[in-house]
Amino acid sequence: MPVEAISSAGALNVRQVIPNETGAALPIPGGETQDGKTFGQFLTDALGGVNDLQQHAGQVVQKFATGAPMDVHQVMIAVEQASTALALTTQVRNKLVDAYTEVMHTQV
Repeated sequence: MPVEAISSAGALNVRQVIPNETGAALPIPGGETQDGKTFGQFLTDALGGVNDLQQHAGQVVQKFATGAPMDVHQVMIAVEQASTALALTTQVRNKLVDAYTEVMHTQV
């Protein structure tokens, strides 16, 4: 199984805004990823991927439990992938909540 390098081409640009004269926010170019997705769409797709892994793991475990010819290694790999994805999602959520809390406590 080849290992692919992480490149800066896949880096995510977070949408940035600046106020104009009327106080309305104007988007700064670069608020979308290279494939045209916004940050919100990227997060939605990522959560959908975690959900897909969870459902796949559930299906594999159910097939294994009902006696379908399944390799135990494949069952364990699917379960661990789903578990790791959920743990990562939880940690990212915790970091975002911590950052939000920190910003809210900032005195202006």
